Amino acid sequence: MVIPKANVGDLMLHKDVVKAVESGQFHLWAIEHADEGIELLCGVSVGQLDENGEYPHDSVHGIVQQKLENKAKKDGARFVIIADASADQLEGATQFAANFTTMRAKVNLKVVAASNYQLVAEAAESFSGLDAVQDIAVQKALTGACENAAGQVAEQIMNAVNSAKTFKFTVNDVKTIERLEKLQTILRTLPEVEEFSLTKYNNSNATFDVQANVKSSEEFSAKIIRKYYANFGIQAVGADYVEMQFL
Repeated sequence: MVIPKANVGDLMLHKDVVKAVESGQFHLWAIEHADEGIELLCGVSVGQLDENGEYPHDSVHGIVQQKLENKAKKDGARFVIIADASADQLEGATQFAANFTTMRAKVNLKVVAASNYQLVAEAAESFSGLDAVQDIAVQKALTGACENAAGQVAEQIMNAVNSAKTFKFTVNDVKTIERLEKLQTILRTLPEVEEFSLTKYNNSNATFDVQANVKSSEEFSAKIIRKYYANFGIQAVGADYVEMQFL
């Protein structure tokens, strides 16, 4: 049985339950965070966010994160939001509000592009919630912190969307499905590319609609050549299109 650590002082157990605990027939754990309960029940580390907003792949949160990101890509979502939130009691606050509990929530939000997992927006906020019921104080704190963080990332997302330009990207001499798949992989790895879609494939030539955070088609072609000079040769560059040969 798992209970919040804050409720240990209020716990009342029948003597038979106490005996069962003492004999090891019944187990009782007091936890401060839901993550502790997940680790107890699953026997697997929940994992901690690294500086890139990623959880270890073999952790509980890492597995969940990967499944959500895969679903986002499958459903055609442009962005994935990764949130890390916690709430702790604010020590010393009770002297100002007797019989009330003050909770302080911290929220970190990261928004990545579903196509290549590049960071699009991030925010970190904290907020306090006060109530006679601790769970309600937690809810108030988390709600306030999440709303403030969401407001910050929303503006960054809109800036990213509005700054992206759309180009026609034609690649000649693709020749095989394997080379087409390689071409699509290259587009996914370019951090400037937000999303792309194959609009035409005919006579070994592939045409894509590409949304990229660049100022011009010349900059877009330069980004590709700089990183993949062995794979491409420039054939034509216009105001809203780029044509290359796949080597």
